[in-house]
Amino acid sequence: MRQDYAETIAAALELYPPGLRELVADVDFLTGTDPLFAGLHDYADTDDGRSYRSTAHVAYPWHVLGPRARRRTTVVLPTPSSLRTVVHELGHVLDWQLAFSHAAAPVSWYAGTNRCEAMAEAVTSWLIPGYARRPDEATIALLEDLARR
Repeated sequence: MRQDYAETIAAALELYPPGLRELVADVDFLTGTDPLFAGLHDYADTDDGRSYRSTAHVAYPWHVLGPRARRRTTVVLPTPSSLRTVVHELGHVLDWQLAFSHAAAPVSWYAGTNRCEAMAEAVTSWLIPGYARRPDEATIALLEDLARR
């Protein structure tokens, strides 16, 4: 992993309070390459037409190709990404760890895209003040409770 990726990932994980960090830390990262070329998954385009080859995203175990032992949740960063992007992608990992059970109110236009983006954006907004609107009270309560564990 190149130093710029390692530093940004470490900084993003550091923003997560210990209780939340435990939930997102056991994840793989694929950095600096096309995930299709690397054989991670075979999804080419997002629902909104962007290419997974160059878009930061999370590949859940059911997306990952190959033997069952290789099928782990993976944060994919094809190009160097901002701290906000890595925090957002880890928000998807947190959502997965919570079995996609919480519906956060949208805090940004992108959060209005779907329930998963709403949760990732809410987590990002909670961790990075000024990123977007403040999350709803139920989401704040959930994140604060998880952070204390």
